Amino acid sequence: MDPIEGPGEEKLNLENLYLKLQDLELLEEQIMVGVDTVFGRAFFNGLEVYTDGSNGQKIRHKSFSDSPFFEEVRDKAIFFKNAVQKINQFRDILRMHINICSRPFLRPLHILELPDEILVQICEYVQGREEYFVKHLPEINIGVDEVKNMRLTCRRFCNASSHLLISCMNLEFDSESLSYLKDISSHPTISKGVRVIRLNLLYYDYVLEEDIDTFGDYHARRLLETTECIQDMANYGTDLFTGTPKDVVKSSILKGFSIGNAWLYLGGETTNNVSEEDLGYQKLLLKAYRKYRKLYARQKHLQLTGNYPRAISAAMSKMSNATRLDIFNSDFVTRPKRHQRPDFITMVNNEESLINSTLFPITWEKGRRFGLGEPPLELLFQLPIAIKKAGIFLTSLDIRVPPNDFFFLESDEESLESIKMSTQRLRKFSYDPRVPHFSDLWAVEEQSEVDALGKYLSAHLSSPVLMDIQLTCDFLRADNFSPWFSLGSVLTQYQWPKLESLSLTGLAFQFSELEQFISQFDLPIVLWLRRVHLFSGTWARALDLLRGKVRAYPILEELSGGEFDDISDQERKRILGKNDNSWDMNKAELYILSSFSTPNPFRSDEIESPSQEY
Repeated sequence: MDPIEGPGEEKLNLENLYLKLQDLELLEEQIMVGVDTVFGRAFFNGLEVYTDGSNGQKIRHKSFSDSPFFEEVRDKAIFFKNAVQKINQFRDILRMHINICSRPFLRPLHILELPDEILVQICEYVQGREEYFVKHLPEINIGVDEVKNMRLTCRRFCNASSHLLISCMNLEFDSESLSYLKDISSHPTISKGVRVIRLNLLYYDYVLEEDIDTFGDYHARRLLETTECIQDMANYGTDLFTGTPKDVVKSSILKGFSIGNAWLYLGGETTNNVSEEDLGYQKLLLKAYRKYRKLYARQKHLQLTGNYPRAISAAMSKMSNATRLDIFNSDFVTRPKRHQRPDFITMVNNEESLINSTLFPITWEKGRRFGLGEPPLELLFQLPIAIKKAGIFLTSLDIRVPPNDFFFLESDEESLESIKMSTQRLRKFSYDPRVPHFSDLWAVEEQSEVDALGKYLSAHLSSPVLMDIQLTCDFLRADNFSPWFSLGSVLTQYQWPKLESLSLTGLAFQFSELEQFISQFDLPIVLWLRRVHLFSGTWARALDLLRGKVRAYPILEELSGGEFDDISDQERKRILGKNDNSWDMNKAELYILSSFSTPNPFRSDEIESPSQEY
């Protein structure tokens, strides 16, 4: 196609030029469908075609070294790259002629004369926040300074850019966060830009609140652990506090030990022999304990009255685009100043900082690890139900908290049914507790515990419009020798005709469940399987089943069951191994992409798979 060939009159016909431009865009979209199927756009955009000394075209990735698998995909990559380059050249020529034809009919315009729709797009471009960040890193509000400057320019710019100021709200489990949320949701323009509500559900613990000895023992042990760690690193010459004299660091370490020991023996029998220094530290602990009890009481009031989920849902009902909810708990996030921890030297040398160091809420993992009280698990039910009652249909739900009580998750049938109703328009569901796999804190011992978790997860997976499912359950096993328990029913209970992406980590299922699940798809999906176990059948047959059903760089890693129970580590590496320094694919991943002619790695001459019944 040559968009500029033809009679001179046609060249100057704007209508024909725009039609040719539209045809070019349709052709580009067809090409990109092929790119999505074979490579995925993110990886494809990093590829570049180059010519070596032999004048032949080759392909490489801008960020990674060449891998042995690049040769197998070279021809397809070069074809797509050359096609995209030609389209871009034609598009540039068309736009040049469109500019020539339209210039006599244009009049000079001031930017404020542009319609609101175009002015908004200009502001979005200046802001520079790409959709990728909103989807994968919503907590990073990119372009905030640019938006602030635009809002100060004039009233028109303020109105056109205010919705870009906040796309994600990071909230804590406290009344201050609710006040902030209420203010933003009541703003007529800023509220329109909020798309994500992230709830960091750290909690104040009733075990620490009900007894000062327990409170002192917990914080003493944490302080002594931290001090000992810093001492070890200082002894090895690690410069932890740049610019701080070594004698200051050393005295702070000694003081950390003194404070920790004073708190540790708060309720000991040697109270009469306490030094004045230790007594001063213990008085500070008592002051901190009183403040902690007040913080606990405030949070408990939010929890008992149901004010927290009600306030969240009421605010979301005022923000038309806020349909994504992320529930997590983490100390390692960007948090309000009131919740930022002081550094070690400041903490041990400043009484206020020392008190404040004991007033932070804890993660769900810490509560379980140190034998403390239960976290607010009921919020996992209350929040989506309250949001639905407020008239909001969530389109994305991300749960990143561990299940402290498996059976509690299935104990209330009515709540599970309410969650099903609340998630009927979910397009994305992610469950990843973000705890280390092979952690004995949540290792299960019987199938009934896994069934309870499966019942809870299934309640979120009934939406017929689900496009993206991510399930991470590898925290259920204490080690490689622990038994697997099946979660296959999660995959077979519902049909997902619109599913585009599936990521499973730490799940186990029967071959028949995998077969039933895969058979529902007419179009290829993105598939990631990590630490997945097959109870029956063989992986050779499973790969046959998956071939042609997946697209765009699948991931198959650390698989087990089937043939993997009998093959050597060398054979396992041949099938699943890949280079660490590139985006190459292993032989199993290459095989299930039907666009390549790679043979089934289990049926090659290099390995003889054990015969198993399907």
